[in-house]
Amino acid sequence: EKPIWIEGPHLYNIGGKYFLMCAEGGTGPQHSEVIFESTSPKGPFKPCRINPILTQRGLDPSRPDPVTCTGHADLVEDKDGKWWAVYLGVRPYDDKGNDIMGRETFMHRVEWKSGQPVITGRDEVLTGRPQREFESELWADGQLSPFAFFVRNPRGDFYGISAEGGLNLVASEVALADRKSPSAIGMWATEKAFEVETTLDEFSPVTSADIAGLLLFQDDDCNVVFGKTVNSYGDNVVRVIARSKNDRRKEFEAPLADASSPLKLKIAADGNGSYSFAFAEGEGEWQNMSQTVDASMLSTATAGNFTGTMIGVYASSAEK
Repeated sequence: EKPIWIEGPHLYNIGGKYFLMCAEGGTGPQHSEVIFESTSPKGPFKPCRINPILTQRGLDPSRPDPVTCTGHADLVEDKDGKWWAVYLGVRPYDDKGNDIMGRETFMHRVEWKSGQPVITGRDEVLTGRPQREFESELWADGQLSPFAFFVRNPRGDFYGISAEGGLNLVASEVALADRKSPSAIGMWATEKAFEVETTLDEFSPVTSADIAGLLLFQDDDCNVVFGKTVNSYGDNVVRVIARSKNDRRKEFEAPLADASSPLKLKIAADGNGSYSFAFAEGEGEWQNMSQTVDASMLSTATAGNFTGTMIGVYASSAEK
């Protein structure tokens, strides 16, 4: 009777009846899908008997492995006459609604009740099961992964893959906060817990504006860089630079003993909202950085986006 931000209408003709299905309630925890019916595509449309046909609002936020913010659904009939819905939802890692992956696509069986489609029953709890474990490379066999993407437009020849199989990334004067196209390549985080690792070769920073390494990117304001740079004394260090909304910022670093050695970098997400960092020089042992970063700095709830976290590599310099 009083819809809030009703949007994304879909019109279906099923069994001689017209259904108008819409997202409603905003894109947060109050999100839902509602449906109306008519004998004509021009209406008038009246609410179906059961509404909403999909939502997770009003449930215990501390329930295990929740799916929240469900809505924006599509209906499809398979070859066996069974009906399914694909829709958007979020898998938060805490009861405050913080997440790493942003909006994801889910699928659920549709039941027909009282002559209308119903995706979830009243108070039905959806569970966000983790995907199977897998390893994925950002580049291999002389080319980028089909899942790789850029921040905005790829800048021509700013990257290449060497004959030895390494990724050559040209440091750019474009910083992440510039709202332009930086030297960054990545792929989406698909789980709350993950590890990303790379080895950095042949990078010789001159100023603290020169940095290359790993990147976690939500948007221009909310991102984390973990890489090799120099401090104010000109010493080579590994540094974590975490930025978020409202000028929230965190930086910490550790010295490097041998600036000429290959540098291994690793970021780990524990699945409970914490990013940790480690590095290894040459063939040396892994060394843990002294501090962690709260994943809420990059969460949808903080950034206000829906896209999730890009995991990748990044290089910037004060000069071209």
